[in-house]
Amino acid sequence: MEYLREALETGTDEEHPGHESLMRDIAAAFQDFAIIGKLDDLNLLEVLASGAESERFNEKETELMLLGFFRAIRLYEESFGTDWEDELLNQLTRAIDQAKADLEDENP
Repeated sequence: MEYLREALETGTDEEHPGHESLMRDIAAAFQDFAIIGKLDDLNLLEVLASGAESERFNEKETELMLLGFFRAIRLYEESFGTDWEDELLNQLTRAIDQAKADLEDENP
C-alpha cells in the first residue's frame, strides 16, 4: 500500500521494491478474471449488482468493487485506445431504462 500511495503522487517506479508486488497482484487479478471469463452466459453487471446488496460486502467494499470495475474498463481503454467506456455507459443506460420499465409493469 505504501508503494501505491507513492505511485499516486509520483508514478510507478520499476526499481521500487513494491513494484514487483504490484505486478504480481495485477497478474493474479487478471488470471482470476480470465477464469471468470470462461463461464458461459455470465453477465458481469448482473453479478456485481447482485453482490451490491449482499451481506458479505459493506458499503465501502461495494463502492470499491464498482469503482474497480469501472477503472478496469478505463485502464483498458487508455491502454488500447478503444471506446469501451462510452459503449458501457450506453449499455448501462439501456439496462436502467429496462429495469425502470420492468418495475412500472410490476407496479402499475
